[in-house]
Amino acid sequence: TPTGWVPIGDLRVGDPVCEPSGEQSFVTGVFPQGERPVYELTLSDGQKIVADDNHRWKVRRHRRQSWTVMTTAEMVAAGGRYHLPPVEVQDFGPPSFLPVDPWLLGVLLGDAHLGAGKNEIAISCGEKAFADRILEAVGPNHEIRIVRRDYERPEHAEGVEHHIRGPLVQQLRDLGVWGELAHQKHVPNAYLWASAKDRLAILQGLLDTDGDVDQGGRAAFNTTSPQLAEDVAHLVRSLGGITRVGVHHPIYRRTSDSPDVRRRGRDSYRCGNIRFSDPDICPVTRTHKVERWRVGWTRPLAVTSIEPAGRTATTCIS
Repeated sequence: TPTGWVPIGDLRVGDPVCEPSGEQSFVTGVFPQGERPVYELTLSDGQKIVADDNHRWKVRRHRRQSWTVMTTAEMVAAGGRYHLPPVEVQDFGPPSFLPVDPWLLGVLLGDAHLGAGKNEIAISCGEKAFADRILEAVGPNHEIRIVRRDYERPEHAEGVEHHIRGPLVQQLRDLGVWGELAHQKHVPNAYLWASAKDRLAILQGLLDTDGDVDQGGRAAFNTTSPQLAEDVAHLVRSLGGITRVGVHHPIYRRTSDSPDVRRRGRDSYRCGNIRFSDPDICPVTRTHKVERWRVGWTRPLAVTSIEPAGRTATTCIS
């Protein structure tokens, strides 16, 4: 729905729901179906969906084929892989008040120490223009202390470090992100379901800091927080994009360890190969990343497997 995920059985007539076209519709009927066979469908981006045997899907086998409607049971009987139509940018409603500038919040979640034992924000920046933009977004009535200045190496994150005190600290507390360590960070719910413009802005802030764009023009986001990785994937998908969340289990050993010792590091997560169906969407704003970004659309989202998942109570809506 435009305000968040809701169990289908909790929907009522008149409730708004999101359409793949990006528009909103309203529930006109709720029809409990009783207990029915259900299947787990795995998509090419790693998402999993549970649907009953009679659920209808708009699918096609390949790009040259026309779209057709098939039930889950018909797809199982025919076998194979099915492409799904692209989802357009979702309209969750008009812009609403957000206490912290969305782009700035994305930057802070991506690259700042939020209350590491002090009542201040510590953030390292790269090029001077990027640091200036951060300070402009922070706004007046803040005490800003520059700990280190090194604009001669703009490609490095240690170019500038600012320590910031002021109203922004309390705003971050109110949002529930103050004091979170890197592996605990998350995007506040109000930003996940904000307007499309604001969702793109916070995504850009996140990728401007902890994202990268490779030589092939593919964007990705890296984090040690599983929740933040899922939040970034949500932002991408709600803007009509595709990404897949992968996890890396690092192994290391200390110099003092014996050769056969292996230590387990903290898991890291990567939202890889971020792409959008809308050519006007660019997930980054920093110059060196924008120059690498390439507009394009990879393979469409597809159903890669359908497996029986038992029986459960199901509901249909109109």
